[in-house]
Amino acid sequence: MAPAENNEKTTYQNWLKLLFINLVVTPLVFLMMVFLTNEILNILVSFTSILKPPLLF
Repeated sequence: MAPAENNEKTTYQNWLKLLFINLVVTPLVFLMMVFLTNEILNILVSFTSILKPPLLF
């Protein structure tokens, strides 16, 4: 009986770990990706505006 109980506990812990990853890690990664792409786009826009300002907008 003890191994089955232990197995239930480990599956519960795995479920909690998956829930934590889905609720915390995924939004953090998404926000980091959005922030990084925004920074890269800003750098590219600044470079292009420095190089050729009349062609931008």
